[in-house]
Amino acid sequence: MNGEANMVKSDNLYPKSKALVTDAYYLPKGHYFLSHAVGCLIKEAEKTAQNQYFEEWKERGAHAWDAWLSVNEQFCSELALLLGTNAQNICPQSNVSSALSKILYSIPKETKRNTILLSERDFPSTAYVLQQLEREGYQLRYLPKDAAIEDVSVWEEALTEDVQWAFITHVTSNQSIRVPVKEITALSSSKNIYSIVDIAQSVGVIPISLNEWQADFVVGSCVKWLCGGPGAGFLWVSPNRIHDCAPRDLGWFSHEEPFEGDLHRFRYAKNAKKFWGGTPSILPFSLAAESIKHQRNLGIQTIHQHNQKIIHFLYEALTEAGYHIASPQKHKERGGTLVINISNPILLKDLEKKDIHCDLREGQLLRLSPHIYTDMNDALLVKDFLINYPY
Repeated sequence: MNGEANMVKSDNLYPKSKALVTDAYYLPKGHYFLSHAVGCLIKEAEKTAQNQYFEEWKERGAHAWDAWLSVNEQFCSELALLLGTNAQNICPQSNVSSALSKILYSIPKETKRNTILLSERDFPSTAYVLQQLEREGYQLRYLPKDAAIEDVSVWEEALTEDVQWAFITHVTSNQSIRVPVKEITALSSSKNIYSIVDIAQSVGVIPISLNEWQADFVVGSCVKWLCGGPGAGFLWVSPNRIHDCAPRDLGWFSHEEPFEGDLHRFRYAKNAKKFWGGTPSILPFSLAAESIKHQRNLGIQTIHQHNQKIIHFLYEALTEAGYHIASPQKHKERGGTLVINISNPILLKDLEKKDIHCDLREGQLLRLSPHIYTDMNDALLVKDFLINYPY
């Protein structure tokens, strides 16, 4: 705990002045702790999207496509820099569920491996996608909700010889549990099990280097900590797996030469773009590319340390006041959200009356997510309110 305490007691909350950081965002009135749901809009991203999308459309009509397609390339390049990988291994997607479905149906089912391993703590949307594979002859094996998924040995025991797919959520949505992806994907690789990692709740608040993992696939989105808005999802494919993949859900932008126009000669793109599909969306990726650039320039490590400082402060104060914290105590085992177990759901409405923006899951899990634009004054107000709450 000493290292964590030292990190938390640092007065260096911001890499620059607070105004230079927070003025870059449109912030709702009050105290914003909902970045696990939707990150705040970055002002420069709004301007960029206006120029790259609307102005190009107004002035050039159909001729805007050249400029529009370069937006998606910019998105992949910015994301690659953020995640320590090659842009050729990234493909834009509309959301995590769509990306996951495309991946699962791109690899043939193996005769002796008919099990998909997942956790009951995974986000429901991904579970819904995985459940459809039962129609293809797969069986789903769930790590139970009370399993210590942050413990590698739990995964090692479950990764048996009948498993073809391991679905791994880097940080869980409801309790912000961070699992040791590097170790789990290494185990999966050693047993020839395909691994898919969901980074929707970690990208942008926890430093990630995909080159350090042995994952086969990664899926994520930009709507949360990356402040990129809805519609800008993505998938990443290991260069060691790309040639194994034959997506069924595809379109002309999955083609090696999309503008070739010969309907009798489809050839998959030789990189992750084989997963792209039909005519691509542009606007969400214009917003997201600029947002990623902004967050990357701030530094994800800086954002992470700022986030963990506030979480640690609230954790200590609320624990001492008698609250039960549902998210992990150790910062290496938690994501960017403090989760408090409450007994009275009316508390959420009373927080909202004070313009403290947060949410509730499972009827009792109060989620608070500080970002770079959340400061200690926000944290103090939350602490004082909860400690003095009459219930």
